[in-house]
Amino acid sequence: FAIILPNCPVARIGAVGAQIACALNPMDAAWDGCTYTIGASVGLAMITPQFKSEADWLAAADQACYRAKKDGRGQLRTAQTTDPAAAPTAARAKHA
Repeated sequence: FAIILPNCPVARIGAVGAQIACALNPMDAAWDGCTYTIGASVGLAMITPQFKSEADWLAAADQACYRAKKDGRGQLRTAQTTDPAAAPTAARAKHA
């Protein structure tokens, strides 16, 4: 799924992504009488002029999410862009 943060400053986006990852990791989910511990990884992509369409932007966020999943549970990755303000980052969600 995608979360769009309109008018969110670049400096704040990483913190929001980390909060989302932290809230989802770990999470217990009950299904069919069983409880499962699940987690999520987060991929972020800023909407910049680099992306010519919504599909390009979503593909970049999806690619960042796959990088996060590859790096392990609870990871946060930012899509690589040509915008220096949205440089690639790697972070692990810090659970409070």
